[in-house]
Amino acid sequence: MTHIETESHSGHAGNRSYSSLSMTTHPHHQKGSSLSSRPLPLLIGGLLILGSSAMGCGSDGDGDADGGGADIVVLDQNNYTGVATLTIPVVETAPGTNIEFCIDSLVANLQCHALDPLVDIANVSFLKIQGMSKEEITAKLEADTFATSDVKTYFDHAMDGVSSCVNLQDFASFGDPPPLVDPPVDYIEDPTMEYLVLFSDRTTPGVGAQSMMFLEPTPGSAVTTAPAQSGCDLLDFVVDLESSTPLEVKNDGPWMVDWSDLTMDGQGNPVKFNKVDRLLVGFYEGMTLADLEAQVFDLESLPKDLYELSLTGQREANLANAVHTQSGANFTGFAQATEGVWILGLLCGGCQTPAPIVLSTLTPIP
Repeated sequence: MTHIETESHSGHAGNRSYSSLSMTTHPHHQKGSSLSSRPLPLLIGGLLILGSSAMGCGSDGDGDADGGGADIVVLDQNNYTGVATLTIPVVETAPGTNIEFCIDSLVANLQCHALDPLVDIANVSFLKIQGMSKEEITAKLEADTFATSDVKTYFDHAMDGVSSCVNLQDFASFGDPPPLVDPPVDYIEDPTMEYLVLFSDRTTPGVGAQSMMFLEPTPGSAVTTAPAQSGCDLLDFVVDLESSTPLEVKNDGPWMVDWSDLTMDGQGNPVKFNKVDRLLVGFYEGMTLADLEAQVFDLESLPKDLYELSLTGQREANLANAVHTQSGANFTGFAQATEGVWILGLLCGGCQTPAPIVLSTLTPIP
């Protein structure tokens, strides 16, 4: 087993989704390569959006010009920044063989959150990608530029929640009847072809990846299995909250928030306004920004108080409409009896990686 490693730097860190530690590899069939890549539009919902247009979350282009009469205006300087390293394992197997994929070992996702494979893995996808190297594919995934035209053929298999393994010949493509994978034809040594496997938490093609791997048909190999690996080993995500400019907010409101003047997300990519689907505001008691930077993928489990508001692509929202995730009470202000940190987040549940679009520090004022 080998891996492809890429690193991305922003100027400011079927089904698919994405802090990786060093990649854990198996001692057999090893080889690898690395490259520097473009900014990773860090995931926190899905990876590889397969559809009639580009896979990923596009911007809707237009927007409010000036933040209107908003009380809290989010600008680029108020957002966090991130650096990510994505590592995709490469599994060498016998070519033309009915490879078996088992999900038992997939016990954590790309955010290092625990999984129950039988419950949480709903789909496995097999992509044939022609004319690009593994490094180029990885770079495109990171840059959110992977398009349907990059995939020669898409096959997948919906897991039934009972069996933990599936064979390659059971994967089907689109059609009526849907054509099945023919391993001697669809999985062969071909210098122009790469094979990518995605393990996802949804059956919607291209949404919710929890882990992934490249397959490499290798003459002379007798390997016919490709077990899924923990997604926790695939991504290292380092964020910087301390360098951003805090947003001043009034203790008692009003709290109309406007983010229409943002030009980039925390990864340095164009903002996906039409894909923003959730706003979070949380108070992290007794914690510092450094604490939160080290636990960026746990921001929803750490706060003393967390409020959320569902969105449908709008560019402004009233914090008074946000609801406490435990009590169900509406947000009523920033007053707290203890020290801590307030954070505002904007999330995209259907984007290619698990990183928030916005994370801003809030400084309450009288």
